[in-house]
Amino acid sequence: MKNLFKKVSLFIILTLLSQVGGLIYLLYQPISLSIKKKKTGWTQRGLRIFSFLGFYLLITLLIIPPIAKQFGRVPLPYFATKKEPIQPLMILTCLLNRQYVKPQLKQHIFLIANNLQKEYQGTKIQYLDANFPFLNGFPLLPHLSHDDGEKLDLAFLYVDRASQHPWKSRVSFFGYGFFEEPIRGEVNMPQQCAKKGYWQYGLLSKSLGLKAHEQVQFDEFANATLIKLLSQHPDTRKIFIEPHLKNRLGFGNNNKVRFHGCAAVRHDDHIHLEL
Repeated sequence: MKNLFKKVSLFIILTLLSQVGGLIYLLYQPISLSIKKKKTGWTQRGLRIFSFLGFYLLITLLIIPPIAKQFGRVPLPYFATKKEPIQPLMILTCLLNRQYVKPQLKQHIFLIANNLQKEYQGTKIQYLDANFPFLNGFPLLPHLSHDDGEKLDLAFLYVDRASQHPWKSRVSFFGYGFFEEPIRGEVNMPQQCAKKGYWQYGLLSKSLGLKAHEQVQFDEFANATLIKLLSQHPDTRKIFIEPHLKNRLGFGNNNKVRFHGCAAVRHDDHIHLEL
């Protein structure tokens, strides 16, 4: 009974994290049983762990992409190139199959990335969560949307405070949670949403407790350029950022740049793009 509970729990966790991880875990069971029959103790456990990881990577890297393409979704690139200056903020996003989009969105963001490079040489767009490879409506937790191949989160652009050169490292482990806080006189939506009882709105800032990095500075000009390029593209339907950043960056009258509502979470740590 205990072993069954562990297997069911693993199936659920892997499914929630990567959509296909639970299914891969089920397909792996015959291999696991074969190892159990031949090995014992720590040797058996080690072999089972490494063989599962290898089996998972094989299916994730080689099997899932061509199948997903038949369902109208394609993966964003694992690494940036000169022609495709876009990459994940962390490779774990790809290993968990959270980088899938519709081909239209992939072409869309490639065009934006190349245009951004013309303005800021050497600057690469770094993406966060996109969508899973299959099934409209399948939740990509903890997001409320990101379930149809038309959503993509982008990391903000930062510079080294001293040199003013592009900051190339992560400002937080997952890419989320490093907030560009409202300053005096700006709309403080996290505070307003909290007063209305939306406890989850600023939960990430409380749980992570990230402080301003002394070496990092929010690049207002580059971020404004990126959002302008995104909003000018005819395929862009919505862009979500916090109201204080919308006004600070000069998009107060831009209807595509919107507030996402208190039912969501803070968006002063990333840009949310929708087709």
